[in-house]
Amino acid sequence: MDTADPPDMHTSKNSLDWAGSYLGVIPCADCMGIVQVLELKANDSYQLSSEYLGKAKKRFIEEGEFSWNPEGSKITLDNEQMYWLNENAVVMLDREGQRIEGELRDRYRLSKTEVGPLSETVPADVSSSKWAVYWVDGMDWQEKMKGSAHFSITDKMQLVGAGPCNRFQAEAEIPATQVLNLGKMAATKRACPQLEGEQDYFSALGTVQYYFVFSSQIALLDDTYRPVILGRQKSND
Repeated sequence: MDTADPPDMHTSKNSLDWAGSYLGVIPCADCMGIVQVLELKANDSYQLSSEYLGKAKKRFIEEGEFSWNPEGSKITLDNEQMYWLNENAVVMLDREGQRIEGELRDRYRLSKTEVGPLSETVPADVSSSKWAVYWVDGMDWQEKMKGSAHFSITDKMQLVGAGPCNRFQAEAEIPATQVLNLGKMAATKRACPQLEGEQDYFSALGTVQYYFVFSSQIALLDDTYRPVILGRQKSND
């Protein structure tokens, strides 16, 4: 009598809820990073959008179909880029289908968005840091702001921060992975030479719908996954 255990037939393809959108900021040789959003559909089609941070404002969009490897753990897009599917994430692979190694290894991971609901606590990678803003979409940051602005998200679910003129706060909610909902902003009303740029910064905050943390940096994105604000981690004071 054969008492051997039946083979485990579970694969990423048939055991994971893999359909959805995946967000990440992958390394770039001559820019600040590439914001990528990979949407995988249940009919094995995809859309891949890429935007190069710090270059001309342009989004590149590819659409097509992907195929699975025999083990049901990896996919290959029409452009021959391969990904390994993990729980709520995909990992970009090299041409041989292996993990990309090196100090930037973790940057090739795209996280699935809108997985939830989450608990009412702020994820540690967000709440543990104060973020110094260094880029706002459409703004000459150094010219208009003199590089002076920061924000943080507290354990009490509040966005707090300051520009060169005023401090601000707003209610914050992270109801699902990579999702950031902000309430109406309240700010002080001081005047300073950088007030116009500060208002543009506040307006950009008002469009935020998603976030992504990478290499001690944070990207805030609008409802189309377009980056609007970038910040670097700084020590809390």
